[in-house]
Amino acid sequence: MRKLFSVVIILILINSAVFAKENIGTKGAQFITLGAGGRALGMAGAYVAVENDIYLVHWNPAGLATFDRVAAGFMEHTLPADISREFLAIGGPLKKNHSYIAMALQFGRYGKEARTTYLAPYGTGESFDGSDFAVSLSIASKTDFIDRNLRLGATIKYINQEIYDYSGKTFGCDIGGLYKFTDNFSLGANISNIGGRLKFIEKADELPLQLRGGASFNIMNKINANCDMFYTKNEKVDFAIGMELKLIDYFAFRTGFNTVNDAGNGYVFGLGINYNNWNMDYVYEPYGKFDASHKISVDYVFGDIIDTKQRYIKPVVTSDIVNKARVAAQPSRFSEDNKLEKINQLILTGYNAVKNGEYPYAIILFDQAIRLDENNITARLWLAYSLAKLGDVQRAIKEYENVLKLDKFNANALQALKILKR
Repeated sequence: MRKLFSVVIILILINSAVFAKENIGTKGAQFITLGAGGRALGMAGAYVAVENDIYLVHWNPAGLATFDRVAAGFMEHTLPADISREFLAIGGPLKKNHSYIAMALQFGRYGKEARTTYLAPYGTGESFDGSDFAVSLSIASKTDFIDRNLRLGATIKYINQEIYDYSGKTFGCDIGGLYKFTDNFSLGANISNIGGRLKFIEKADELPLQLRGGASFNIMNKINANCDMFYTKNEKVDFAIGMELKLIDYFAFRTGFNTVNDAGNGYVFGLGINYNNWNMDYVYEPYGKFDASHKISVDYVFGDIIDTKQRYIKPVVTSDIVNKARVAAQPSRFSEDNKLEKINQLILTGYNAVKNGEYPYAIILFDQAIRLDENNITARLWLAYSLAKLGDVQRAIKEYENVLKLDKFNANALQALKILKR
C-alpha cells in the first residue's frame, strides 16, 4: 500500500507535467529555466529522475535526499549575443533527520544594446544592458514513514532582474518527488517556478511555470539513459533524451536531444572527467547561424570517497557498542529453538543502526547473524556495506567476494566490487 501511494504521488506530478492546460500570459525571468551542471546539460537536460548531484537544486531537489556528502559546484555558461551566466551551489546532509540542504546562486549578464527612441529609431548613441540574479534554498528528505524508496524536496527562491533603469523582483518555489524502484531505475517529477510576478513599470509578468516528469535508467553501471517530458506555461510540450557512456574510469561521453533549442538542431554533446572527488564537465550546444553555446562546470565532493583504497578508517569498537550488541542478541529476547527469528532480529537491528549511522554497532550485529548462519547473504551484504561506509575497503571487498561464493550473479555484490576495486 505504501509503495502504491508513493508511485501515485510521482504519477500525479508527471501527469501534471504532461497534460497541464494553457493560460494566456507573458513570462519573466526566463533565465531560471536555462539549466545547471555540465553532466545534466550534456544529456540535454533530461535529469529530473537523477540522484546525488549538487546541481539537482535546479532540476529536482528531491534527488538530493540520499546525497550523504558536502558538495560544491560552479558552472560558467556562455550563450549567443554576449549573454553569460554563472551558477554556484553548495550543500550538505542533515544527519539527524536524514535530509539534505543546499543553497544556489545564479548571475546573468546581457550584452550591451543600442538605446533607441521614437525620434532616434537607429540609436541615440547611448547603450544599456541588463542583469539577472537569483538565490535559492533547497531541502530534501527521504520519507521512510510513507515509503523508504520515496524522496521529496522543495526549493524557495528570490529572483531579481534589471534592464536599463528598471528592475523587478519576486519569490518563487519548486516542489519535486522521486521514486527509486530499483538501483537501476527511478521516476522523478518536479513543478518549478510557482509563485509571484515580476513587475518592472506597470505590467507584471508571471514566472515561467514549468512542470517536468521523467525516468532514469542505469545499465551495468556503464550507461545512463534518461528521458524527460516537460511543459512550460503557454508553450508546447517539450521532451529531452540523454545518454551517458562510461566505458573507462574517470571519463564519460554524453549526448542528448531536446526540442527546446529552436535556433539549433536540438543536439548537445558533452565530456566529463572524474578524478577522486573532482568532477569536470564540458558541454557544446550549436545554435545554428548564431555562435554555439559552451558550458563548463566543476564540482567537488568533500570527504574521503569509498573507492579510495589508500585511505582507511578502521572501525572503532568501544565497550558501549559491544554491550549494546550483546543486549540485542540476548537469548531472552528470542525463542531459543527458533534460530531464524534470532537471525532476522539481528539483521533488522543492524539495519536500523545503519540508518542512524552507527556502523560499528551494525558490524557486530551482522557478524553475529553470520555466526548463526554463515550462508546468510543479506547479513553479509549489510556487513560489507557497513565496512565500506567506515572506509575498511579490504574487509568490505572480502565480504562481497564471500557473497559471490554463495551467489555468483548477485547484482549488489558485483556492482560494489567494481567500485571498490578501482
